[in-house]
Amino acid sequence: MKASKRQIGYLVSLARKVGEHLEFDDFIGEHDEVLITSQEANQQIKEYRKALNWEDDPTEKMRLKIISMARTIGWEAAQRADMDRINNWCEKYGQYKKPLNDHTYNELTNLVSQFQHGPFKSELERV
Repeated sequence: MKASKRQIGYLVSLARKVGEHLEFDDFIGEHDEVLITSQEANQQIKEYRKALNWEDDPTEKMRLKIISMARTIGWEAAQRADMDRINNWCEKYGQYKKPLNDHTYNELTNLVSQFQHGPFKSELERV
C-alpha cells in the first residue's frame, strides 16, 4: 500500500527537524504517483521520532492531538497543518495566550479539551 500524502508531509516535517533536506516532491513521481509505501514511511517516521526523542514524549502527543483535530476540520495549508492558524487560535482563544509549542504538558491537557469543545466541535456540528 502506498503512503498517504499526509504521511509524506509528516515525514518531510520530521526530516527537516533532524536537519535533513527533504521535500514533499521527493516522494512523488513524474505522474503524481507516490513512490514510497506506507510501511516504509512509518518506519522512517519512527526513526525520526526516535532521533528527536519524541517516541514517548507525552507533551508532544498532546500537541499532535491538537494538530490532528485541526487538520480534521480543514486547518491545512499546502497539505500540512496550518500552524499559523493553530498558533493564532492558541494565542487569541487559548487559556494561556501563547503559541502551541510554548505550552507545558499540564497546560496542553486543558488546551486539548478547550480545542475539542471549541473549534473542533463547532466545525463537526456544522458538517
